[in-house]
Amino acid sequence: MRGAKLFVIAAAGLLMASCGPALTLNPLFEESELVLDPALLGTWGEGETFMKFECGDRKTYKLTYRDGTKESVFEAKLGQLDGQLFMDIYPVDQEGSEGGNEAYAPLVPMHTIMKVEIEDDQLVLYLLDSDWVQKQLDEGGLQLDAEHVLKTGDNLFITLSTDRLQDLVRNHAYEDEAFPRSDPLPRIE
Repeated sequence: MRGAKLFVIAAAGLLMASCGPALTLNPLFEESELVLDPALLGTWGEGETFMKFECGDRKTYKLTYRDGTKESVFEAKLGQLDGQLFMDIYPVDQEGSEGGNEAYAPLVPMHTIMKVEIEDDQLVLYLLDSDWVQKQLDEGGLQLDAEHVLKTGDNLFITLSTDRLQDLVRNHAYEDEAFPRSDPLPRIE
């Protein structure tokens, strides 16, 4: 276990059991593919650990993740692949804030991809799992080569173009190991 708290699972009150999310160099969606879903707006979580989605610029959301006194801000983009909602988040530099994105942020600015379900005032997020990507690479299950996946320490970075990244996500969207389910986050407001 890497010991890092993954913000979505931390929001549900659990520590990350696997290596963490697979991070991507490129976004999952082009600007023309973005959608807005008003059901996402609001605050989700429990107690002092929550995620707040607000309207952002153009077709984006401002996502504020708070864990106690620590806070991180992201630009979140929502899109659909084969009728399923997916989100791509990217850390936003918080100029003037002491410590910057301190609740959760990749060591380098990269995209984090997750499947999204909103139902009965609960938000469920499924992150693309780096352990699954590594296992697939080791077993030859993914047709990726060294130029498309970089591994540095415990971090795994996918460098596929947006269209190839969409193909990867589309082909494995319903595999539980590829996109493990987090505990549902209740709507706070």
